[in-house]
Amino acid sequence: MNKDNKTLIDDVRVIYEKMIKLGGEMRSAAMSADERISEIQEENSKLQAEVERLRTANIDSVAVCEQALQAKAEAEQERDQLIAYQAELVRELTSCQSVLHMLAHAGEVTPVYADDAKAVLKRKSEHSLAQHDAEVIEQFARELGVFDPEYDDQEYIEVPRYTIKDYANQLRQQANEVQS
Repeated sequence: MNKDNKTLIDDVRVIYEKMIKLGGEMRSAAMSADERISEIQEENSKLQAEVERLRTANIDSVAVCEQALQAKAEAEQERDQLIAYQAELVRELTSCQSVLHMLAHAGEVTPVYADDAKAVLKRKSEHSLAQHDAEVIEQFARELGVFDPEYDDQEYIEVPRYTIKDYANQLRQQANEVQS
Protein backbone atom coordinates (compact mmCIF):
# COMPACT_ATOMS: atom_id res chain seq x y z
CA MET A 1 0.00 0.00 0.00
CA ASN A 2 1.30 3.31 -0.72
CA LYS A 3 1.28 6.19 1.60
CA ASP A 4 -1.59 8.00 -0.06
CA ASN A 5 -3.84 4.95 0.20
CA LYS A 6 -2.92 4.48 3.83
CA THR A 7 -3.74 8.13 4.56
CA LEU A 8 -6.95 7.75 2.64
CA ILE A 9 -7.90 4.63 4.61
CA ASP A 10 -7.06 6.40 7.89
CA ASP A 11 -9.15 9.37 6.82
CA VAL A 12 -12.06 7.08 5.93
CA ARG A 13 -11.72 5.31 9.29
CA VAL A 14 -11.73 8.65 11.14
CA ILE A 15 -14.75 9.79 9.15
CA TYR A 16 -16.51 6.46 9.83
CA GLU A 17 -15.85 6.74 13.58
CA LYS A 18 -17.12 10.32 13.57
CA MET A 19 -20.26 9.20 11.71
CA ILE A 20 -20.88 6.45 14.26
CA LYS A 21 -20.38 8.93 17.08
CA LEU A 22 -22.62 11.48 15.35
CA GLY A 23 -25.26 8.79 14.75
CA GLY A 24 -25.24 7.95 18.47
CA GLU A 25 -25.64 11.62 19.32
CA MET A 26 -28.51 11.93 16.85
CA ARG A 27 -30.26 8.88 18.37
CA SER A 28 -29.77 10.43 21.80
CA ALA A 29 -31.16 13.74 20.56
CA ALA A 30 -34.11 11.93 18.97
CA MET A 31 -34.84 10.20 22.28
CA SER A 32 -34.60 13.53 24.08
CA ALA A 33 -37.04 15.02 21.57
CA ASP A 34 -39.46 12.12 22.16
CA GLU A 35 -39.16 12.61 25.92
CA ARG A 36 -39.76 16.35 25.50
CA ILE A 37 -42.81 15.69 23.33
CA SER A 38 -44.16 13.36 26.03
CA GLU A 39 -43.54 16.02 28.68
CA ILE A 40 -45.32 18.64 26.58
CA GLN A 41 -48.28 16.31 25.98
CA GLU A 42 -48.50 15.58 29.70
CA GLU A 43 -48.36 19.30 30.52
CA ASN A 44 -51.02 19.93 27.87
CA SER A 45 -53.30 17.34 29.49
CA LYS A 46 -52.81 18.96 32.89
CA LEU A 47 -53.57 22.41 31.48
CA GLN A 48 -56.72 21.14 29.75
CA ALA A 49 -57.89 19.61 33.03
CA GLU A 50 -57.23 22.94 34.79
CA VAL A 51 -59.15 24.83 32.09
CA GLU A 52 -62.09 22.47 32.57
CA ARG A 53 -61.93 22.89 36.36
CA LEU A 54 -61.89 26.69 35.98
CA ARG A 55 -64.75 26.57 33.47
CA THR A 56 -66.81 24.54 35.95
CA ALA A 57 -65.87 26.90 38.79
CA ASN A 58 -66.87 29.86 36.62
CA ILE A 59 -70.24 28.30 35.87
CA ASP A 60 -70.75 27.71 39.60
CA SER A 61 -69.73 31.31 40.35
CA VAL A 62 -72.19 32.64 37.78
CA ALA A 63 -74.94 30.53 39.36
CA VAL A 64 -74.07 31.89 42.82
CA CYS A 65 -74.14 35.45 41.47
CA GLU A 66 -77.52 34.85 39.84
CA GLN A 67 -78.91 33.49 43.10
CA ALA A 68 -77.43 36.43 45.00
CA LEU A 69 -79.08 38.84 42.55
CA GLN A 70 -82.37 37.01 42.95
CA ALA A 71 -82.04 37.11 46.74
CA LYS A 72 -81.24 40.82 46.51
CA ALA A 73 -84.31 41.44 44.35
CA GLU A 74 -86.46 39.48 46.80
CA ALA A 75 -85.01 41.41 49.74
CA GLU A 76 -85.67 44.72 47.96
CA GLN A 77 -89.24 43.64 47.27
CA GLU A 78 -89.68 42.68 50.91
CA ARG A 79 -88.17 46.01 51.96
CA ASP A 80 -90.59 47.87 49.68
CA GLN A 81 -93.49 45.93 51.20
CA LEU A 82 -92.25 46.86 54.66
CA ILE A 83 -92.04 50.51 53.65
CA ALA A 84 -95.62 50.38 52.39
CA TYR A 85 -96.73 48.61 55.57
CA GLN A 86 -94.93 51.15 57.69
CA ALA A 87 -96.58 53.99 55.74
CA GLU A 88 -99.94 52.39 56.45
CA LEU A 89 -99.08 52.20 60.16
CA VAL A 90 -98.03 55.85 60.13
CA ARG A 91 -101.43 56.80 58.63
CA GLU A 92 -103.16 54.83 61.38
CA LEU A 93 -100.93 56.38 63.99
CA THR A 94 -101.65 59.84 62.61
CA SER A 95 -105.35 59.22 63.07
CA CYS A 96 -104.75 57.93 66.59
CA GLN A 97 -102.54 60.90 67.35
CA SER A 98 -105.28 63.29 66.26
CA VAL A 99 -107.80 61.53 68.51
CA LEU A 100 -105.35 61.55 71.44
CA HIS A 101 -104.65 65.21 70.83
CA MET A 102 -108.37 66.02 70.98
CA LEU A 103 -108.80 63.88 74.10
CA ALA A 104 -105.81 65.60 75.69
CA HIS A 105 -107.33 69.02 75.03
CA ALA A 106 -110.59 67.80 76.46
CA GLY A 107 -108.69 66.82 79.60
CA GLU A 108 -109.40 63.14 79.29
CA VAL A 109 -105.80 62.07 78.43
CA THR A 110 -102.48 63.67 79.26
CA PRO A 111 -100.56 65.37 76.43
CA VAL A 112 -97.70 62.90 76.92
CA TYR A 113 -99.62 60.32 74.88
CA ALA A 114 -99.85 62.70 71.94
CA ASP A 115 -96.16 63.56 72.26
CA ASP A 116 -95.29 59.84 72.12
CA ALA A 117 -97.29 59.49 68.93
CA LYS A 118 -95.51 62.52 67.43
CA ALA A 119 -92.13 60.96 68.23
CA VAL A 120 -93.13 57.81 66.35
CA LEU A 121 -94.23 59.87 63.37
CA LYS A 122 -90.89 61.69 63.25
CA ARG A 123 -88.97 58.45 62.69
CA LYS A 124 -87.66 57.96 59.19
CA SER A 125 -88.86 54.68 57.71
CA GLU A 126 -85.90 54.44 55.31
CA HIS A 127 -83.44 54.75 58.20
CA SER A 128 -85.04 52.06 60.29
CA LEU A 129 -85.34 49.71 57.29
CA ALA A 130 -81.78 50.44 56.18
CA GLN A 131 -80.63 49.73 59.71
CA HIS A 132 -82.59 46.48 59.68
CA ASP A 133 -81.08 45.48 56.29
CA ALA A 134 -77.56 46.19 57.59
CA GLU A 135 -78.17 44.10 60.69
CA VAL A 136 -79.50 41.19 58.62
CA ILE A 137 -76.46 41.31 56.32
CA GLU A 138 -74.05 41.49 59.26
CA GLN A 139 -75.77 38.57 60.98
CA PHE A 140 -75.52 36.48 57.81
CA ALA A 141 -71.85 37.40 57.37
CA ARG A 142 -71.16 36.41 60.98
CA GLU A 143 -72.87 33.06 60.48
CA LEU A 144 -70.72 32.46 57.38
CA GLY A 145 -67.58 33.38 59.31
CA VAL A 146 -66.74 36.31 57.03
CA PHE A 147 -65.54 38.32 60.01
CA ASP A 148 -63.31 35.51 61.31
CA PRO A 149 -59.68 36.65 61.69
CA GLU A 150 -58.46 33.84 59.40
CA TYR A 151 -60.09 35.66 56.45
CA ASP A 152 -58.62 39.09 57.20
CA ASP A 153 -55.99 38.77 54.45
CA GLN A 154 -58.45 37.55 51.80
CA GLU A 155 -60.29 39.81 49.43
CA TYR A 156 -63.24 37.42 49.15
CA ILE A 157 -64.40 34.02 50.31
CA GLU A 158 -66.48 31.45 48.48
CA VAL A 159 -69.99 30.88 49.77
CA PRO A 160 -72.01 27.87 48.63
CA ARG A 161 -75.12 29.10 46.87
CA TYR A 162 -77.45 26.93 48.94
CA THR A 163 -76.27 28.83 52.04
CA ILE A 164 -77.65 32.11 50.67
CA LYS A 165 -80.93 30.49 49.67
CA ASP A 166 -81.29 28.76 53.05
CA TYR A 167 -80.66 32.02 54.90
CA ALA A 168 -83.20 33.91 52.78
CA ASN A 169 -85.76 31.16 53.43
CA GLN A 170 -84.99 31.32 57.16
CA LEU A 171 -85.66 35.07 57.16
CA ARG A 172 -88.93 34.57 55.30
CA GLN A 173 -90.02 31.92 57.80
CA GLN A 174 -89.19 34.25 60.70
CA ALA A 175 -91.20 37.02 59.03
CA ASN A 176 -94.16 34.67 58.58
CA GLU A 177 -93.97 33.64 62.25
CA VAL A 178 -93.94 37.29 63.35
CA GLN A 179 -96.95 38.10 61.14
CA SER A 180 -98.90 35.10 62.50
